Amino acid sequence: MKMKRIGLYAIALLFLLFLFIYPLDAYISKPGGAYDLEPIVEVEGGDKDDVGTFNLMTISIGKATPFSYVASKFSDRMKVLPISKVRREGENDKEYNIRQKKLMSDSQFNAITVAFSKAGIPVDITYDGVFVVSVVKGGASDGKLEAGDKIRAIDDVQLNEAGQFASSISGKVEGDNVKVTIERDEKLRDVEIILSEIPKSEGRIG
Repeated sequence: MKMKRIGLYAIALLFLLFLFIYPLDAYISKPGGAYDLEPIVEVEGGDKDDVGTFNLMTISIGKATPFSYVASKFSDRMKVLPISKVRREGENDKEYNIRQKKLMSDSQFNAITVAFSKAGIPVDITYDGVFVVSVVKGGASDGKLEAGDKIRAIDDVQLNEAGQFASSISGKVEGDNVKVTIERDEKLRDVEIILSEIPKSEGRIG
């Protein structure tokens, strides 16, 4: 009888884990928190007598589970998003997470530069290379470049400005060997890539 009870507990535990943890091919969008910016934002010379608060609103998007999927059908605060609305075709979890972090850092960068410009403060922007968001499966870079890599140089020529990467490879043709210097895990390494046609495309090299 005791072993039977333990077995029932184990089955119940597995069922709960399935309901709350098993990921479905969909995402759930719902309101996140509202955070008062007063503790983290200071305005020099700002008004001291203002009434009210200035809050940061967030939206939460996460993988749907059987429980959250069913719960969304009974809640106006939760919305089911098909995977095609959130992730690009063929994009894996690592590439998706890296792309989200890149979008966040770009948003922060844009906000800072706009704020400095509005305040009349000069901004010194240093070019940081080409960020790899994803790699085409079956393409020339598949297995050599990874999402999150930063391309620092092409054929030993340092990339110092926007557009330099495109101009560096614009004269290349299919079959050419290109030496790409990348930064991965804070270390520089050289990768040899033989250019080839991008799968499922016409007249493009990748």
